[in-house]
Amino acid sequence: MTIGKYWYDGDGKRVKKIGLRNNQPEETIFVYDESGKMAAEYSTQPAPTPEVSYLTNDNLGTPRINTDENEAVTAKQAAKNYRNSWNCQAIF
Repeated sequence: MTIGKYWYDGDGKRVKKIGLRNNQPEETIFVYDESGKMAAEYSTQPAPTPEVSYLTNDNLGTPRINTDENEAVTAKQAAKNYRNSWNCQAIF
């Protein structure tokens, strides 16, 4: 079962994701600022209700926890080892 496809740049940062959202195909582009921090995320599937989310990175700069404007965790990604990770789990 394929959950999604991911593309990374030469620095190992995720730059593109193709997957499903509400059973519809979705392409997401990730944009980074000059210091290498994620600055924006653009999607072909607009959210039905706009929402704010904040990414918290681990010590290697990989996004691991998403929180909303009330600091509630909305999603997590756990690492198995270097360059490998478990599937993201959304918590809603």
